[in-house]
Amino acid sequence: MLAIMGEDATLLRRLAKANLDLLCTTLDFVVEVMQGPCPDNQVEVASHEGAMACLKNVLVSNFARRNAQPDLMAVKTNAMLAIAATLEGRKDKVRG
Repeated sequence: MLAIMGEDATLLRRLAKANLDLLCTTLDFVVEVMQGPCPDNQVEVASHEGAMACLKNVLVSNFARRNAQPDLMAVKTNAMLAIAATLEGRKDKVRG
């Protein structure tokens, strides 16, 4: 679901409030399943090209102005938390 909603920056820009709320809830779920940390879930999300592309697209997207700023910030915050959660508790050195 995450990969489908965020695979295209154009689609993200057109999201209506209901879909923006769904994206925010989905991102919140992704963060929750990785925090703890949960290494298996972290690896699964971090190695999924679609999920990582979505997180990147959410962060750089210029969402429609019709969406309220707090809603947009909640989505972008959850995307950043999801990225951070992929790294939580890792002992290895991760390079970009």
